Amino acid sequence: MKKSRQTASDRHAQLIELLKRRGYCSVVEMSQLLNVSQMTIRRDLHILHEKQIVEVTYGGARFIASKQSEPDFDIRTHEHLAEKQAIGKLAAKLFIEERDVIGIDSGSTTLEIVRNLPNIPLTIVTHSLAAANVV
Repeated sequence: MKKSRQTASDRHAQLIELLKRRGYCSVVEMSQLLNVSQMTIRRDLHILHEKQIVEVTYGGARFIASKQSEPDFDIRTHEHLAEKQAIGKLAAKLFIEERDVIGIDSGSTTLEIVRNLPNIPLTIVTHSLAAANVV
């Protein structure tokens, strides 16, 4: 394989851009596109993984969406609060029945559903600490 003269930071930028665009790419393909060895790609991916930019998978990697792209949960719980409360109240009233098993995601709108759950026997499955604290 012909040696490439690009710096590690240049390769990292190219890898990030490639993974942002494609979502996933194999080590073999990244190696061919950047004209470097597969070992170089693996080392670069390890560095990007430590920075929480990519997730390394078997034979490749995928881009991890930036944590900064989404507002903090506490901020989101107060945005459009009246609408979320109305949705939560209506959803709990229309869809939740006695002895239901419901799954609650970690969203700020689903938190309003939890706040409006009727006082009936239910099984609730959630990975949301905020929802678990309300229940």
